[in-house]
Amino acid sequence: MVETGACVALPMKTLPAVAILSASVAAQAVEPRAAASSVRAPDVSARAPDSSASERRGQVYEVEATPDLVYVPGSHDKRQQLDLYLPRGATGFPLVVFVHGGYWTSGGRRYFSLLTGLYGNFGRALARQGIGCAVISYRLAPQTQIEGQLDDVTAALKYVSTEGRARGAGEALFLAGHSAGGHLVTVVANDAARLEAAGLDAARLKGVLALSPVLDLAHMKAHSSDQFNRKVTARVFGPDAASEAARFAKFSPSNTLGAQMKPMLLVVGGRDYPYLAEQVKAQARRLQALSAPLEFHEVPGYSHEQIALKVDRKRDAVTPLMVAFVRAHAG
Repeated sequence: MVETGACVALPMKTLPAVAILSASVAAQAVEPRAAASSVRAPDVSARAPDSSASERRGQVYEVEATPDLVYVPGSHDKRQQLDLYLPRGATGFPLVVFVHGGYWTSGGRRYFSLLTGLYGNFGRALARQGIGCAVISYRLAPQTQIEGQLDDVTAALKYVSTEGRARGAGEALFLAGHSAGGHLVTVVANDAARLEAAGLDAARLKGVLALSPVLDLAHMKAHSSDQFNRKVTARVFGPDAASEAARFAKFSPSNTLGAQMKPMLLVVGGRDYPYLAEQVKAQARRLQALSAPLEFHEVPGYSHEQIALKVDRKRDAVTPLMVAFVRAHAG
């Protein structure tokens, strides 16, 4: 059984609510209940990629997928599992841990996968290029709050750091995520104390790939509806104003990223959520002024959803950015 979760409305006051699946890129718009029966285990076949991106650089690998690996010892929670995608026959390859979005309250590693390909599309696209990828689920609010989610991402990274070696991977690790997942991986990657407490060698973590991430939590709240802030912001970062303010300060990358941060690939869509594009571009300018190790790209024409949905499809503009960044920093 695979979790799905309810769709969360876009929090912008100036825009209508939309489902996480956009009708412009999905075959058809569906209600979550109608699509639930379509969720399936990851495709372990080595089907030919829809995108030609994987054919532009060297060898294209077959994909070996292993589902439902438990990354928290002794856990029976299906949200503390991951699907591992590896380039068959390769050794010494880098490994990416990918974290899905859903405003910390919805989604999963196989979110409506039969319809959308999410999020195994990231695993397949990277593995074909000789880069391993672990696509994880994690506990959602209100089951846990932000600290528990960060713990899950850290635990998954720890698990992959050892399991990957056993399966032929090299030393280089990366964290990647979309939307709320981009927020989570950015926080974890730049929290040296958290990595040390988990027994992780921070030197092995070579960088973070943040795709349309939330970087400024106070800015998000200010540009969101009251309903969104009750159902999402308060559940994840609350429950009261004092707790929320403290967590905003601690867990907003806008407050913590600087010149000493891990190398970062930062991507936003040209038609992304307006509030998100505003804060991502503001942070890109700030970090570039600090000469931080940042690579920033705005993908023309891409909506927030398309940043994830178009991976491993024709004219995929995101995978080449991810592959080039990983290869440049893997060492």
